[in-house]
Amino acid sequence: MRKVVNVVLVIAALLVASTMAMATEIDPFNSRPVTIGTPPGSEASLQSILTDMLMGVNADTDQQTAGMWSTAVLPPGVLPAMWVEYAGLNLVNTFGIWSGTTTENVVGYNIFLGPAVGGIGGTAAALTWLDATTLKVSAAGNGVCGVSVNCGNFAGIPYSSFGFYLSNPANSYYQGYPGYTFYTVDQLNTDSQSAHALAYRKSGTDIWALAFEDLPFPTDHDYNDMVVKIESVTPVPEPGTLTLLGTGLIGLAGLVRRKLKK
Repeated sequence: MRKVVNVVLVIAALLVASTMAMATEIDPFNSRPVTIGTPPGSEASLQSILTDMLMGVNADTDQQTAGMWSTAVLPPGVLPAMWVEYAGLNLVNTFGIWSGTTTENVVGYNIFLGPAVGGIGGTAAALTWLDATTLKVSAAGNGVCGVSVNCGNFAGIPYSSFGFYLSNPANSYYQGYPGYTFYTVDQLNTDSQSAHALAYRKSGTDIWALAFEDLPFPTDHDYNDMVVKIESVTPVPEPGTLTLLGTGLIGLAGLVRRKLKK
């Protein structure tokens, strides 16, 4: 019995240590809200895009802290799936999905390619998990495999924990910038961990909108460069779940040990 107690203590200690000692562990939540700027020229504002996409959502006050998601809970035996629809302004950016537990082990794949067209009836993709970590991307709506949608099977993206990103290419359109990738988790962004993606949730649903700013700050902060609608996702659990699990195991081991002494 003492061996069992010792094993429990070791497991608990490792769980607690892993959550406290890893300085590069990804925090799936962001600090919100942030200030949204006015778009230049005749570009549509983020509020107008959100009004069409998620009626009743306020761009300034309804910003969510979530930066990583999981698929909505489904009955046993049903493959997790979600629907992604592009409604942005720029036809050169790409949009993708990523996963990882630390800043050193992030894995990502494109979903929408540069020719993707936004707006109602635009490019869409269906994402289905073949198993716990294998994602299948298929074209939907007006999406075309290999042209606007990066179809295929991709490993290393668990349906229990993933985020999204926008990538822009290195060309003159971006005023000489070498090209960047901006993530839904601020921690992963190279320009001082700035907020490049704002998340919104339609009240009472699992429907979300992600709004991206595609240039390093300082810039216009208009967050209308790529807006993507995502259905059937929910935020990952609050940070600290593993720590709570670890301390719970320690408490259990202590209880068992006290009983043994009696």
